[in-house]
Amino acid sequence: MVLADGSAAVAGNLAGADIVIIASLLNTFPYSLISLPEIKRVEQLVGGKVAVSRFGSATDLSVRMALAKVGLNPDKDVTLLQIGAQTARVAALQTKNVQATIITPPFTLTARKMGYTTLIDMAQLNIPFELTALLTTKVFIRSQRDVINLVVKSLVESIHFYKTEKEPSIKILSRYLQTTDREALEETYREIALKVIPEKPYPTLPGLQTIIDELAIKPEDFVDMSFVKKLDD
Repeated sequence: MVLADGSAAVAGNLAGADIVIIASLLNTFPYSLISLPEIKRVEQLVGGKVAVSRFGSATDLSVRMALAKVGLNPDKDVTLLQIGAQTARVAALQTKNVQATIITPPFTLTARKMGYTTLIDMAQLNIPFELTALLTTKVFIRSQRDVINLVVKSLVESIHFYKTEKEPSIKILSRYLQTTDREALEETYREIALKVIPEKPYPTLPGLQTIIDELAIKPEDFVDMSFVKKLDD
């Protein structure tokens, strides 16, 4: 079993691998599109440059979909540049080599403090996308169904803990994000734990459909919902 994005499952299947999604942690984009302080509206990005990590990545696709959803053509109205990691993208914004970029919590808080504009909160757009999923193979399901049930049960219990035990979760976030900044930790907890992590980690068929819209494939071909459904029932 592995945690990966849904596009990995699609690509693996198309390449002949026996991959299936059995649970999902993120079914939409938890990103924000931020811009230079003087840019207050999305339409002011026309003719400008927007930094993503790399072409074909979730950051690239999310920017394209978000811009399209608010009325811009990402291929004509802006120039997308692959800059790399979040720190590199923000550095490009600071030097004004780009007019906007995509970031994740807790840097959303830092960006606001630095005066940057939040043009699009993608979580609010609620674009369906299979972003973080639990993958395995059909062969493993057939031979180790009890093991998978235990793993999915643990995953569901951890989600419940994350959403209901705030202070212990904040301490865990502090350790792995390597920060004691309470505001930043609160931002991450609010934006991720409360806003985008689903209570029931079903794979999202609409989110997979987003990935394979141009292909003659059904999203049901990539998922096995029986493990989450067993707990749900």
